[in-house]
Amino acid sequence: NAASTRITMFLFMPFPFRKDATAREISYHPKQELANELEKKSFGMHLFLQHIYKPTEDIMRTLFGLLFTILACAIPCRAANYLIETELMARTGNYAIERNPGASGGYFLHTPAQGSECRGTYKFPKPGKYNVFLRYFGYGNNSRKVSVSVDNRLVGTAGDERNGIFWSKVGTIDLAVGRHEVSGKSVGAHARPDTLLFSDDPAFVPGDKQTGAEAGTALGCLDAVRFSGDITLGAATVGAPFESRHCGEDVSFRFLPSCDGTPLASGTLLYRFQCDDGQDISGKIPLDGKEKVISIKLSKPGFAWCHATLGNDFGDIAVCSDGKGKLRNLTFVSASGADEKLIPQHEEPADFDAFWTEQKAELAKVPLKADLKEVPGRDPGKYHTYEVSVTCAGPRPVTGYLTIPKDAKKKSLPVVVSFHGYGLHRHTTIEPWPGRIRFDINAHGMPLGKPAEFYTEFFKPLRGYAMHDGADARKCYFHQMAFRVMRALEFARTIPEWNGRDLAVYGGSQGGMQSLWAASLDPHVTFCSVSVPWNCNLGGEKFGLIRPVGCDVEYFPDLRYYDSANHAKRIKCPVDIFRAGLRDTLCPPAAVSRMYYNLSCPKQITWFENNTHFAPEPGTRTFTYRSDDFPKEHWRTDVK
Repeated sequence: NAASTRITMFLFMPFPFRKDATAREISYHPKQELANELEKKSFGMHLFLQHIYKPTEDIMRTLFGLLFTILACAIPCRAANYLIETELMARTGNYAIERNPGASGGYFLHTPAQGSECRGTYKFPKPGKYNVFLRYFGYGNNSRKVSVSVDNRLVGTAGDERNGIFWSKVGTIDLAVGRHEVSGKSVGAHARPDTLLFSDDPAFVPGDKQTGAEAGTALGCLDAVRFSGDITLGAATVGAPFESRHCGEDVSFRFLPSCDGTPLASGTLLYRFQCDDGQDISGKIPLDGKEKVISIKLSKPGFAWCHATLGNDFGDIAVCSDGKGKLRNLTFVSASGADEKLIPQHEEPADFDAFWTEQKAELAKVPLKADLKEVPGRDPGKYHTYEVSVTCAGPRPVTGYLTIPKDAKKKSLPVVVSFHGYGLHRHTTIEPWPGRIRFDINAHGMPLGKPAEFYTEFFKPLRGYAMHDGADARKCYFHQMAFRVMRALEFARTIPEWNGRDLAVYGGSQGGMQSLWAASLDPHVTFCSVSVPWNCNLGGEKFGLIRPVGCDVEYFPDLRYYDSANHAKRIKCPVDIFRAGLRDTLCPPAAVSRMYYNLSCPKQITWFENNTHFAPEPGTRTFTYRSDDFPKEHWRTDVK
């Protein structure tokens, strides 16, 4: 009965059936008519298209409805994972935006204050019960927690004593489809939230190595101001940030925001000054396509920090798109100083030198014995690599990796002892440095070459070690760390290939602090190379200076024996501070400046504008200062 052939199409909405989604007949004439009908019915699911000859439509509808039900039960709905990048929230409150390659999107939030809150409004496309996770930066102190709320309903609090970047479960919350306001408040000082993740899959747990982009789909902040294109702030310090002005003179920064090379004639420049003299001033300037200069005067020696971003008159910050689907927060934070030589410092202990003479005598009671085991290294064709353990005073030995060029002759090469930054991380083999012996030690005397489970247990009692027994110079953690620094240098001088002359030390952050200790305590050190040195001018906040945030140490008078600024006074060899960040909240410019001016040896410092504690972005503006006697050629000139 070909003349009366009919096609029956079943259009269903998700079960249960809707009245307007029952089967209907479409006469088969030209094919285009059917295509048009299908296009019009985009609200439903086209489950089945079939030629019907004899069977009734009721029977077919029942059969195919049953088939659909079976399939719907057998195939689960896809779980939803939604991400919120904290630095892209419309309001970041007292949080500062920090850059770190390990952060999702390259940035995270960081606050020195308890009660700082970031917030933004987001549209959730799917209802459900969501488990909420927070990716955060931990520095071994349980005060750095963040409470997360949705529509002012507390979800929970995340954060623990682990050191590193981790996901932590916040809690669970039921959400309807639509707009919801999400906020994160610091429960303790120095919270560092990176990414929030909402998952309706009860079995899903993000892995600690997963960034936000790898774990789900990003939600855009609805109340953030949007710019698209090649957006720049055109920001720069006016004049030099260092050794260029006195208190009472203008500390200034200039801005010329632009999009695709054209100055912006709309929007608002939001700024905030935080100063070492206690000033904390916020403001906003409408954009009109012309350069803007903002200034402040310092009443005391120190630095003025300028935080600036794009936004609107309501204080909502701008989120900028690069045109390739990637969003970023556009922010400039940098500091500029006045009368830096006069920045105050606590008096050093009267028995500072006697204390260290006593510690050296204690170390000398332990005979130096070294155990070397050759292991596969990074470049086995050219270098020997050894696991090294050296006896030491204190609870644990010196441990580290030693690399020596295979063609090295006795007494032919300089040696560099390198030190690690703050943290609890497994120590692995190191990159050799051409033409040098390198001895790289960890701060904790940990056994080398053990499985991951061993280090999990080994690190547990060391969490927050910078805060251990700070009130007693002989019990604090720095005491045993200093023993290992001095013993590492003693061992380095016993290496047969050492030329007996050149002994350099190198490190960043905590490693920079240890390098300054080394140069102060061992006269054999001939060069000291450091970046972003830690624990300079401890207790500077007692004088009103901006307190370091993050991995900072509570001030106790006994910690002055370990203050990098006090050790700087005793260094005789050249010191190169090859990077200091003018946006570094861990090692603030005022603290590093005090240490630099305490150096009476040949010295050099390079300041990086708008640079945090971590690696600078390409093209970062730098300012270098050096003493007249600083050597033009030194060991770092050929080390990448």
